[in-house]
Amino acid sequence: MTFVQLQSRLYKSVQRDDYLVANSPETNYGTFINEALRGCQNRKNWTFMKETVDLTILASQSDVDLPEDFKAFQNLRPPVHIVLTDPATNFPVLRPVNVTWAEQELRRAWMMGSVGVGTVTWDLQCFTDRTSGTTKLSIVTPAGSDIIFRVKYYGYLPALVEDSDTSILVDRYQSMVIAKAKEIAFEQINDYDARNNSEGEFEKKFMEASKQDNYDDVSGREGRM
Repeated sequence: MTFVQLQSRLYKSVQRDDYLVANSPETNYGTFINEALRGCQNRKNWTFMKETVDLTILASQSDVDLPEDFKAFQNLRPPVHIVLTDPATNFPVLRPVNVTWAEQELRRAWMMGSVGVGTVTWDLQCFTDRTSGTTKLSIVTPAGSDIIFRVKYYGYLPALVEDSDTSILVDRYQSMVIAKAKEIAFEQINDYDARNNSEGEFEKKFMEASKQDNYDDVSGREGRM
């Protein structure tokens, strides 16, 4: 279902002309839908939000920006690896990197006397830094040479903008997204009875969708004792 079709469906449920885009360019059925999409993604890391990216912390630097769509690391142990090159085959080799906290890593570096810090031969660890307004992948001291990190993360889906835009979240769980958008719209117009009904509908659809997504995430994996 396209963005314009979603807006039409939501309008049929709410029946308020003042929230058509032409009458309210800032707050309208389109913004309710995008808010609903974001809310669904805030509630859960969906399987189709999984992304992989290679990022480089340059020599003499101690951080690199994570992608703008970054939400969280994937639930892997670990979600970050250093990309090295095998000298025998010249093929890339992944070495695990522990993801920790800035304070813990600062303490560890202090206790070790910073010996070997910044080289890929050191027991390197990384952490996220959100203090600058952007989310960064950081190491405690500047790198001695360029370090390539392979990061597996959950990324927010792009907002719908053009009439023809679609979303995989809508494709998979349309009724859940519509229920959330209705909840937001009815709250905006102070119709709390309708809002509460939509909230209940959303919670039911969300639980159903979550179960299906969790199943999709593990189906096909080999079970081992």
